[in-house]
Formats: sequence, C-alpha cells, structure tokens
Amino acid sequence: AVLELTLARPIALVVCIHKTQGAKLGISYDEGTRNVTSIYSNGLVAEWNLRFPEAAVHLGDRITQVNGCSTVAELSREMCQTQVAQIGFARKASLAALGAATPATAAPMARAI
Repeated sequence: AVLELTLARPIALVVCIHKTQGAKLGISYDEGTRNVTSIYSNGLVAEWNLRFPEAAVHLGDRITQVNGCSTVAELSREMCQTQVAQIGFARKASLAALGAATPATAAPMARAI
C-alpha cells in the first residue's frame, strides 16, 4: 500500500474594517471552528469584498484573531464593541487544486455578528 500525504499552508488574510455606530460586520461564524458560514449583503464585510475583491473574505475562511484577541469570547466582544476591527483570517489551500478530495463538514452552530 502506498500512502500519499500532501501538506499545504493556509493562506493568511488581514482585513481592517472601520465601523460606524450601528453598523454590523454582517457575517456569521461557527463558534467551534470559527469558520465564516454567512456573509450578509448589507454588512461591512460584503462592502469590503466589493471594494477589495483581491482580498475578499470567503465562506469557510477561519477567523484567527480580532485586534490581537483570539479566544471565541474575545472575538465576539471585539467585533461587536470596537470601532476599528482588524480581523485575521486563514483560508485552506484549495484541495481540489492539489488533486485531493474535499473533506465533509458537519452542520455549523453559527453566531451572527
């Protein structure tokens, strides 16, 4: 039997969003995996994606930090309270491009912010 192993580093992305009072980031994420599960068209992340398509946030991107904070409680607090959110994301390298099958994912327990 032959075992083939392909390793790929995630793609890192940092997004800086300036929030006005009452504005929402407009994303939902799974609290367990921190993967983005929804991007709402009326949110600041969707606006970022339109302005900077080369650095767009995608569904499935994993939130790694917000303003230097990395626990789930800190992520939520920072995204809801601060006027400037510097959000770090990690994106899996494309498994399809590497010739591998995409793993199945479980249904997420999402948090909207």
